[in-house]
Amino acid sequence: IKIQMEEVEAALSGKIDVPFAITSLKDAKFGEVVTLVVEDRVAVSPTVFDNLPKYWQPKHILLIDRIPLTDTGKIRRTELKVWAEHQISTI
Repeated sequence: IKIQMEEVEAALSGKIDVPFAITSLKDAKFGEVVTLVVEDRVAVSPTVFDNLPKYWQPKHILLIDRIPLTDTGKIRRTELKVWAEHQISTI
């Protein structure tokens, strides 16, 4: 199933009160899984995912100091994905 990160972010906007982004990580079973990267984990209640399709629900929630952004305010998705892969590999 092809998942658009922007669609998941749009579904979660307004439900998470701190900066966040969606990325994907490699998974042996599914190929890739949805991963939520957030600046404050306390701001994420498990119930925010209840209305999402099961395959949109994050398998990992990672805490980051600051979401990497371009000069125009867009998420630096490649940089974020590399960071997330490194975080998972050190766990």
